Amino acid sequence: VTSPPNGSCIRSLEKILKVVEKVRRNLTELSRMMKLSCEGTLLAHVRTNLQKDVGKSEDNLSKLSSMRKLICEIT
Repeated sequence: VTSPPNGSCIRSLEKILKVVEKVRRNLTELSRMMKLSCEGTLLAHVRTNLQKDVGKSEDNLSKLSSMRKLICEIT
């Protein structure tokens, strides 16, 4: 397997960083929501949004894993 041009590798790494940032934000929000839930102030519609955020985080982690595998195969 040949190495991609430097620019391509950098763009791939930038995409990974964006995904990592999305995951971090989702996990921060998840942590905040869980704290509210433990305090008994979480409403049903917020709980639904939390479930969506968990799904997004799982999807982002899956994308990150795929990108990481691709980078490893390239290098």
